[in-house]
Amino acid sequence: HYVYGIDEPTKAGIGAKRLVLARVPVGKLADFAAWRYLRGGRWEADEGQPDVLARGVANELSVSWLPGLKRFALVYTENGLS
Repeated sequence: HYVYGIDEPTKAGIGAKRLVLARVPVGKLADFAAWRYLRGGRWEADEGQPDVLARGVANELSVSWLPGLKRFALVYTENGLS
């Protein structure tokens, strides 16, 4: 499974939320030792400094596979509703 998350640096202000990505085997969601984070284009056990996929994202977002385009689409409100 892929897990999309928000990384928000402290004291960074509005628009600082960044989209990051992890993956975890089926049935291991609660086992954080099994998680791997996208860092430097590779899957790493260390979650520090993950790759940033998008900036200015909101906590509420949607990622969907578009089979006709063979790509993922990310939908969100820029900087959230604040």
